[in-house]
Amino acid sequence: MSTSSDNSVDDTPISSFFRHPTGILLTDLDKARFDKEIPLLEHQVRYFNEQIPLLVSRRDQVTLSLAKRRSALALVWHLPPDVLREIFSQVAADHDSLDLSGGAWTLGQVCALWRDLVLDTPLVWSRLTLKGVYTSQSLQVLAEYLRRSRNCPLHIRGTFIVHPQSASVDLFEAVFEMLIKSSPRWKFVCFVIPAEFLKHLSALCGKMPLLEEARIHLCTYCRDNPDGVEWRHLFSNIPSLRKMSLDGPMLSEQMLTWNHVTHFAGNVVRPGDIRTIFKLPALVECHLRCYGFLDDSLQSPIRHNRVKYLAVNATRVLAVLMLPSLKHLEIDEQYERNERVYAEAMSAFMDRSSSHLRSLSMTCRSFRTRLRQPYYTQMVEDFAITIHTSATLVAMFSSNRCDLFPKLRRLRIRLSRGVYLSKDVLLLVNFIRERLDEAKSVALGVEKLDKVYISSPVPSHLDKFRKCGFDEFEIGVLTVEQQLHYLDPPWFDRAIVAD
Repeated sequence: MSTSSDNSVDDTPISSFFRHPTGILLTDLDKARFDKEIPLLEHQVRYFNEQIPLLVSRRDQVTLSLAKRRSALALVWHLPPDVLREIFSQVAADHDSLDLSGGAWTLGQVCALWRDLVLDTPLVWSRLTLKGVYTSQSLQVLAEYLRRSRNCPLHIRGTFIVHPQSASVDLFEAVFEMLIKSSPRWKFVCFVIPAEFLKHLSALCGKMPLLEEARIHLCTYCRDNPDGVEWRHLFSNIPSLRKMSLDGPMLSEQMLTWNHVTHFAGNVVRPGDIRTIFKLPALVECHLRCYGFLDDSLQSPIRHNRVKYLAVNATRVLAVLMLPSLKHLEIDEQYERNERVYAEAMSAFMDRSSSHLRSLSMTCRSFRTRLRQPYYTQMVEDFAITIHTSATLVAMFSSNRCDLFPKLRRLRIRLSRGVYLSKDVLLLVNFIRERLDEAKSVALGVEKLDKVYISSPVPSHLDKFRKCGFDEFEIGVLTVEQQLHYLDPPWFDRAIVAD
């Protein structure tokens, strides 16, 4: 008894042969038919076996051709060479220039077109980024990188943090000395170096004709005269220099020689430092970090008629300044805890300067005292505040303060990690709602808000604003932001303040 399945062969004809009464299993006619059919089938098998590789090859060719045609439609192949060069230069600047596995070194391995563009574009090789990882091959690689930049002005970011007892000190210094040899082509430099390396920079006095921006951060303590090297002539006699940031070395009188610095960031230890800084005649933007208590040695306020942007971390700095053209003020207070002293210093400074602020940024504990006489806020369009206590929300955004900052268009609230928020959040949400109502804004004589930014390192803070209906404001933006203060470097990465 036979069983049937999908893969079984019908054995009925064969079984019938066995049951045939004559016992003949294969006739001459059957044999002739089989002998004729088998060769035909074998021929077909050979033919199809020969066709399969050809068909597979043809299929692969068509697939590859289709892929190439699709690739040819990609926008990257239609970008003008100038655009590609600019993209390549940006990519190269974001990678360690000494790492052969990335950046400009790998762009030329994509295709012949890209290789030609990379090798024929000095701009790609003119933006060096050294991330502090140096090996025995670093000098050779750096030399080739500089060679390919040809005569193009250089933008250099370099980190040289090394332990004094490390065996690689000589290697770090050798790499830095090679960069020094290219100083006539420097246009932008940002160095993180030990104080001992200042001797190399000091020797370049008047030898950097193209330099427009310099940032120096010392990773070790800087004495007045490290290793007997006079560094006070650092960056003197550079007519093209416009932006200077010094974190470690202090500005000296000698640095002012033939300089036209418009943007400065640095440290203030003595009142004389402030006088030196504001002797820069072209200064328009200044960021100061105060690391000492200023005395009363300055008998009269220092007047500067061109400064438009000032950022300080101590209100006491304002006591010695008079800036009639000031439009933008940031105060990230780190020392003063007396609200009355802070308010008096702020009011005295604004009275003395007679300036009209367009933007104001402050870090405070409470605004109950500080904005009791907010006359200097009448023209403020952009206001930012870092809040450390919920009392500030109550003092600023209570229901009777909707006329605060009548020209305000952009509001930025930065919440510190330790602030406790409860029902005070609703006060701010209601304030925003009032200032978004066009009819109420007209009645109060205030401008409508264009944008509201609220940031905090604690996501639960932002959740409380959402629960109070903040998400209904199309102009509202909630972001988790770890950094609260505006004074942290890099200070010059943003756009220059407009008139």
